[in-house]
Amino acid sequence: MPRFLLLIFILLFTQTVNAQNRIAVLLNDKGGTPYTLSNPSAYLSQQAIARRTQASIAIDSTDLPVNPAYINAIKNTGAVVLNTSKWLNEVTVDVSSAPNALAAINGLPFVKQTKVVGRPSTNGHHVNKYSFVMQNLSYKQHQLQKVASTSSFYNYGYAQNQIKMIDGDKLHDMGYRGNGKIIAMLDAGFFNVDVMTAFDSLRAHNRIIDTYDFVDHQTNVYDDHSHGAMCFSIIGANDPGNLIGTAPEASFYLFRSEDAFTENPIEEYNWATAAEAADSVGADIISSSLGYFTFDDSTLSHTYADLDGRTTPIAIAATMASRKGMIVVNSAGNEGNNPWHYIISPGDADSIITVGAVDSVEQYAFFSSTGPAADGRVKPTVSAQGMGTYVSSPYDNSVFSGNGTSFSCPVIAGMVACLWQSVPSATNMQIIEAVKQSASQYLNPDSLLGYGIPNFDSARMMLLSVNNPNFGKGDFIENIYPNPFSNTVNINFYADSNRKYSAEIFDITGKLLAKKTGIFNPYIINSFQLSTPTFAKGVYTLRIITDKGVYKRKLIKQ
Repeated sequence: MPRFLLLIFILLFTQTVNAQNRIAVLLNDKGGTPYTLSNPSAYLSQQAIARRTQASIAIDSTDLPVNPAYINAIKNTGAVVLNTSKWLNEVTVDVSSAPNALAAINGLPFVKQTKVVGRPSTNGHHVNKYSFVMQNLSYKQHQLQKVASTSSFYNYGYAQNQIKMIDGDKLHDMGYRGNGKIIAMLDAGFFNVDVMTAFDSLRAHNRIIDTYDFVDHQTNVYDDHSHGAMCFSIIGANDPGNLIGTAPEASFYLFRSEDAFTENPIEEYNWATAAEAADSVGADIISSSLGYFTFDDSTLSHTYADLDGRTTPIAIAATMASRKGMIVVNSAGNEGNNPWHYIISPGDADSIITVGAVDSVEQYAFFSSTGPAADGRVKPTVSAQGMGTYVSSPYDNSVFSGNGTSFSCPVIAGMVACLWQSVPSATNMQIIEAVKQSASQYLNPDSLLGYGIPNFDSARMMLLSVNNPNFGKGDFIENIYPNPFSNTVNINFYADSNRKYSAEIFDITGKLLAKKTGIFNPYIINSFQLSTPTFAKGVYTLRIITDKGVYKRKLIKQ
């Protein structure tokens, strides 16, 4: 376990409890804390510090952990400390075993307020947020339609439509598969991920960096709910011919913040703690197929007016994660066909990607929660396939389909990792804006699909135009893929004006073997192919000639 994650966990809890009444203790300040802004390495990893540096984000008081002296004083009242949140500057506790603890806590000079965040249902009914998703799973493999793969790199199997819909295959074929990016999955559990075939590549390459359960305060997340395992497969699976995820070469933290068997506000505070842990260890992206609006005790439920991005604890935490340079990708919710048809929190948070759902032919899925946010902002942000989405089974290693924005969210989250890998100099907000601008209805967003279905190849080109120092300074070869190649090589070339070109491939003796001519369009990435089916294995030279110059690259035929 990384040292920084261990430090966080030591500060977060004292013991596991099963009590029903939980309290959030909001603190006035962080006065007297032993942590300082001048020594961030005491509470942030080098990756987290580097992320802030790259995006010019200052380390401030919200980065400082909750004052340990305050935590100890709360413990001394007899309360059991569960989790802490530095962004919210609060401590969640259980006071059921100490009847006088709450009064004592309220009497502490540094305590601002206490709130009830967990208690039994008032009507004996528990909210089951996963009922829709779990009821709509199809385990009958013989009914599934596997599409023949046309990708030059991955055999996507059943996942082909959900990936190609957003042009994710193009980034994969260029080598952008999430490598080097870290994704934190926040969910209700990751049942059997440690043995599922879909994740054998991740395990073999140690790309599941660490795990933690913020509900039961332990490292094992593999014996809880299966929802997280299915969502994880949409991003991380590498099961050729069956299911390939959207970022199968990314690295992951798996965090459980949701108790699937109850629905209480404390889960929003758990989420905040998990998001802070993701930030502290240097995660780039949070993928969260979670959301809240109604609770077992209805008196604690949110109203639509609360969905303004500034009111619910989880929305505040999600916005804070964005301000720390991460990208939060969160499901919109499955309430579209219910009396409450709106997005659920943290989908209302500012500066995050909230994902709605469409079906396999890009039409609005009837269950997908609708916008706007209570303050009028466009929500959902974008949409992806969440109806008939294919996932790996945590039970028998098969592939099945299901419905839910829980599934459209990781489709987008994984591709965000690939997009960021392709333009590593981009900031989180530049990535989010490019995803929005690439979407199918960017100029006319609505409350069903938001800005629409994104095109990640177009988003990549937009980012290149903003972040590549060569743009506007002349022509250049932007990318060649795949390289090594088999029968076809793809070339991306940027031209700063309309000009004719000749693209040629030579062998090591200087013999011309292939040639293509055409006209480059200005101020975009021009893409074209050269076919090489008769070439022998070996090294070749690509030469592109324009009136501006001659551009060369080495090619390898495999």
